[in-house]
Amino acid sequence: MADSSTGGYLPPNNLPDADKLLHRVLHGYVIGVTGLIAGNVRPRWQKNPPEIPASNVDWCAFGITEISGGHPYQVQVNVGGEETKANLIRDELITCQASFYGENSGLYSERLVLGSSIAQNRESLYLQGFSVISATTILRSAELVNDVWLDRQDIEIIFGRRVVVEYNVLHFLGAAGTMETETAAESWKVEG
Repeated sequence: MADSSTGGYLPPNNLPDADKLLHRVLHGYVIGVTGLIAGNVRPRWQKNPPEIPASNVDWCAFGITEISGGHPYQVQVNVGGEETKANLIRDELITCQASFYGENSGLYSERLVLGSSIAQNRESLYLQGFSVISATTILRSAELVNDVWLDRQDIEIIFGRRVVVEYNVLHFLGAAGTMETETAAESWKVEG
């Protein structure tokens, strides 16, 4: 694998499968906090979307609408002896919209907003590298599906996540040279 001694582009050593992990974590969080059954919490956008449940079935569709973050910063890590790697760290904000449908859509949407304030509910996210930044107010609306108006409650939740990606950036071990002027020459050496 290329490293910083060779020049050219450096691919990451470990790029996590962020999308699959992210959807799995958010799916579990919505199920755990609201109490909805797993089959009734589904990603908003799917390749082959399942049939929409009947109007009396409580369910939730969630989707990530934005991922933003601050400027990444680099931390040098010693992995043993003289070998080092560079970890690039970026703190991200993930905006997720959850829409609740069914006769109890208001109840389940409120459970998610209120439950996001409970430390024990946030703990499972924390253990997987996520946090809840905010859960907004509930926006009530309706949606026409199969010629039937369905009650819909929309919530925007912002999650935080720290992404760490490793690169083969070698540690600066030292340098030497000579500085020459018109009147003198001086040799120097720096060791890292």
